[in-house]
Amino acid sequence: MKSISASLLLFINLASAVNLYLWKNPDSCSGSGIVCVNIPEETCCENGDLFGSGEALYPPQGMTSVAQLFARQNGLNCGINYGPVKPIPVCLITGLDLSVSGIAWEFQSGSKKRFKRGDMISHSQSVIGDPAYKEGDTVYVISKEKMASANLKTPDDATQLAAFFKTHADSVLKQEPTTSVVQVNQADSSEPAGEKSK
Repeated sequence: MKSISASLLLFINLASAVNLYLWKNPDSCSGSGIVCVNIPEETCCENGDLFGSGEALYPPQGMTSVAQLFARQNGLNCGINYGPVKPIPVCLITGLDLSVSGIAWEFQSGSKKRFKRGDMISHSQSVIGDPAYKEGDTVYVISKEKMASANLKTPDDATQLAAFFKTHADSVLKQEPTTSVVQVNQADSSEPAGEKSK
């Protein structure tokens, strides 16, 4: 009976998970970055670096879900909300190099479906994303474990990134085109993460 319960919980967890991405490119959701695959809601996807854009894909069927970027504050990578929440699927661009340090998502209940300007996502934990590279609709992912065990280092030269990821990728993710690209600005919201406007 325990294995059935555990399997059911795993299925429910995966059915309510989203893929979150952070990209170095501030003007589009592409190039080098990180991915958190099947990340649960209210969990910060980060790796300690700074990024220019974020992306959230594959919202759970039949449920309204939103994503939000975060900036670093008080030593936390998801320390302060960066811009308003936006419905998933979405690509959130900042237009600013290295201004974002995390991304999270959550379900929206009926009372919050209008995505008011003050809506904020709270998060209770963080997950370190795997290195990724996106070219067109294809994302090449190298797990953190493979990077460490094979002593791999991401090239500093941007012209070598595609070849590096294509050579060493553990997995390849195919994406459907993101339905919306939204410019966000940190000035749109400046509340500490976890504090929701009323």
